[in-house]
Amino acid sequence: MLNKAATTAAIDDLAAERARIHHLRGNLYFPLGRLVDCLQEHERALDCARRANSSEMQARALGGLGDAEYARGRMASAHRHFSRCAELSRASGAGRIEVANLSMVAHTQVYLNDFSDALATAQMAVELAARVGHQRAEIIAHNAACTVFRTTGEFARGKVHAERALILARQLGAKRFEATSLRDLAMVARAEASSSEAMDLLYRALAISRETGVNFVGPWILGQLAVTTENQSERQTALTEGQEILRKGAVSHNHLWFFR
Repeated sequence: MLNKAATTAAIDDLAAERARIHHLRGNLYFPLGRLVDCLQEHERALDCARRANSSEMQARALGGLGDAEYARGRMASAHRHFSRCAELSRASGAGRIEVANLSMVAHTQVYLNDFSDALATAQMAVELAARVGHQRAEIIAHNAACTVFRTTGEFARGKVHAERALILARQLGAKRFEATSLRDLAMVARAEASSSEAMDLLYRALAISRETGVNFVGPWILGQLAVTTENQSERQTALTEGQEILRKGAVSHNHLWFFR
């Protein structure tokens, strides 16, 4: 359908429609793991959006570029795209696009070791998402706050965000985000020396990850399980499986947290 639409849009040189077509095609490539193709399509979308003088479509294309760069671990580039997306959305009144991408600004700030700004951005993203009822964006913002507090060792503060994210994930039926929230709660339990609770949470998170696709957060969970379990055989099994998933291909945050 997109190919048919692209043919018509090219004949009439409809820049705005071509921007939408490239953006949609990029969004289809993303879950397929075709990240180079995804990047190319969003770059084309951005070029067409600029020619059409459409701030909204430029913002959408920048968000797509940010997702693709994040997925392949280029956090500085991802941060630049997400930040520009949020700024452009805010300036043009495209609030839903800003809300959808602001939480990813926070996530990339964490990976750039900008923790105070990451926390401020995450809190702003939580508030904006809650105000407009964008639950998915709110979950991702809570996840970002958890990642900040994991790094700074403020586990009790992270627990508040993890619990809220878990409630929202279950309300939405967003199983992948349920797994990430259980993983974050396991982190808190381990920090509180509740290893049995932490292991139970990790087993539940891993079961959901296997059900929904282990390349999203599977290795991250397995790495956390490996440092939590007291069983040497279980630890080695988790490490072996995590490395194999990474070898086959997984979202970049798994590489960063599994080896950490």
